Amino acid sequence: MSTIVNIKTIPQPHGFTLNERTFTLRFHGDTFAQDIPEYIPVRIFAQVDDKWAGLFPVVHTTPGERLVRNEPLTAAKFPFLPLPQGFQPSSAHEWQQLVKNIERDLLADPHLSNTDPECYVLMRDLFWMAFVAAFPPFPYGTNWPRWNTCISMDGDFISRWALKDANVFCHDDSPDAHGAVREWVWEQFSTTVEEMLSIPVTH
Repeated sequence: MSTIVNIKTIPQPHGFTLNERTFTLRFHGDTFAQDIPEYIPVRIFAQVDDKWAGLFPVVHTTPGERLVRNEPLTAAKFPFLPLPQGFQPSSAHEWQQLVKNIERDLLADPHLSNTDPECYVLMRDLFWMAFVAAFPPFPYGTNWPRWNTCISMDGDFISRWALKDANVFCHDDSPDAHGAVREWVWEQFSTTVEEMLSIPVTH
């Protein structure tokens, strides 16, 4: 079951947020009290109109007495951060090296997606941001390398990028277009790292 609600927008320096909303979930049906789990994981999915397809939503949860989550996300869980001093977001080579570093850390623990799904999802999103910046033609054409298939093409960023109609760069393989892609990805990457991990990202 799903429902659509309209939520007021709040302008921010790097985009906008949505006004906070409180919601409840009620499960109808007969069950025995002893069968009711203490907690139930709930997946929150944000979808907007096609005209906003280029946006990258980041879902935040607000801690509360009845909210149970994994250990807080910290920089220690992301060994590839902070980025090297002098990182050049316009350099394909720098992004390619970052792809290797994130891939290494993402695959270091084969159980990460189960033991710390929030960390895994964020690291996977950052991997795909770096991959796209390193190889802007992806997933079209052939001018990009194979990656470890243990890393699925899931997540909001790569799902939106792979939509041909939403990808304004898919028909332009010029150096200028590649530069525009890297500039755009850098904004997404740096904003995500700063907002989710409180790690300043500069170049």
